[in-house]
Amino acid sequence: MAPRQIKHKFSVKQLMEGVTLSTGSRHVIEVLNYKLYLRLNIDPNQASSLDDTFTLFGGKNQDSKDYQQVKTTKDDLVQGDDYVDLCFTDLLPDINYWMEIDPGQDGEKYYAFENVSWGQIEKLIK
Repeated sequence: MAPRQIKHKFSVKQLMEGVTLSTGSRHVIEVLNYKLYLRLNIDPNQASSLDDTFTLFGGKNQDSKDYQQVKTTKDDLVQGDDYVDLCFTDLLPDINYWMEIDPGQDGEKYYAFENVSWGQIEKLIK
């Protein structure tokens, strides 16, 4: 017989302050927001880069996209330098990741990295 499952809904504020569940004990739940910062050697100031897109996706394999975020040069975090600095948020643990770069009209899509395990990503975000 499967264990009984009880579902609760809480705000992030409630979770961070701690909640009292039916056990009578106070439970503190840590809400994790994994972020990955990438610096790409692409000059966002060149006209050829304006239509570039950067897609970070992840899953158990390349076809099961359990996670996906798309960024553009407009999302560059550091204005005025010769790099595109991006932040991808809410990463999911225990899946593999791919970074696809689409240079728009300037060429074919390619991968900056492929099939990178969560263990490797986790080392970069700590």
